[in-house]
Amino acid sequence: FPGVKDFFRGCRAAGIEICIVSHKTKHPFRGPAYDLHRAALDWLEHNGFFDPQGIGLPRESVYLRTTLADKLRQIGDCGCAHFIDDLPELLSEAAFPSSVERWLFDPNEHHPRETRFARAASWKELDERILRVAGSCL
Repeated sequence: FPGVKDFFRGCRAAGIEICIVSHKTKHPFRGPAYDLHRAALDWLEHNGFFDPQGIGLPRESVYLRTTLADKLRQIGDCGCAHFIDDLPELLSEAAFPSSVERWLFDPNEHHPRETRFARAASWKELDERILRVAGSCL
């Protein structure tokens, strides 16, 4: 999405830790059995997320979990102050760490009636509402 790299760079410039916590199976349910985790890491590499002169995301700050329960546990283990996701189902899970501020990323207005969480329609908006205001770790 437009602005995501700027958001990550802004976090780095402000000394704010950021991590990626994703829930996806290791292989597709249908079709060729390629490694979805490797594909995600390769995409991040190809798009400069790990480049120390660019975004500078440490590889060890990317957590690809195979179950929802593991993703929720990882969010807590990372000590996140904020968590951004595009699925209200995840953000509303009973096991979601209660100390984490939940942000619904909804650039295409798929969930217009969702009011339980802070919302953002773009990475620029997240930059303005979290990074520039809160200045806390993500």
